[in-house]
Amino acid sequence: MPSAGPAVVSSDGRELREVFNQDSGNTRLVMILSPTCMVCRMGARIVERHVLEHVADPRLSVYVIWEPTSSRDSLQAAQEASTLLSDQRIRPVLV
Repeated sequence: MPSAGPAVVSSDGRELREVFNQDSGNTRLVMILSPTCMVCRMGARIVERHVLEHVADPRLSVYVIWEPTSSRDSLQAAQEASTLLSDQRIRPVLV
């Protein structure tokens, strides 16, 4: 899922809930961020650099949920923001 861009989920979030529940045996970190907010994008990179690079455990899953909070937020903005994240344990999602 990373680098392929964010998965787009329905308004009820069913797809996200299903994937999240499949990871029930894993440690899960959820981040809800705006794809055009520089502080949000930096926060995602900080988690990747200072958490994921130091915790090699494949049972750690990070859900980066790109939430549109401004008129500039879009699928394209979420796709661009997702390219900043390369760790395979990150699951970008657009709601």
